[in-house]
Amino acid sequence: MKNLLVILTLSFFAVGIVTSCKKDKAPKAVVTVKNLAGQPVAGAIVKIYSDPRYYNDVVVSGTDTVHMYDPVGYYDPDNRVLYDEKSTNSAGQTEHEFKYESIYNVIVKLPVRISHNVYDTLYGEGALILKMNETYQETITIR
Repeated sequence: MKNLLVILTLSFFAVGIVTSCKKDKAPKAVVTVKNLAGQPVAGAIVKIYSDPRYYNDVVVSGTDTVHMYDPVGYYDPDNRVLYDEKSTNSAGQTEHEFKYESIYNVIVKLPVRISHNVYDTLYGEGALILKMNETYQETITIR
């Protein structure tokens, strides 16, 4: 009886150790950018950030140019990185790996030349809902 009790106790500890040592995989995201015709867009700039407000790169106040970065809502709080920015590949995709679960906003911009010295910007936005051990797929249509 004592041997059975010892074996059961050791079994429970072994199961607890094995299951508690399982390491979670970091959340990943794949952002696909398409145009209105549904074709992938290469060269679009994908910006991912965690604050619900858009980060202005530069704010001009009178004659002074100031970089305005909000101190909350970091994309990577450990390294104090505000956002991640990548350009889409020939398949119209960017791949991102994150450290934590979170909800991130996505903005996509593509400058398009209309004529000599005249440009327009195609724009799209979306959101990433990231969970550990999962890869989130997001498709954004730019207009």
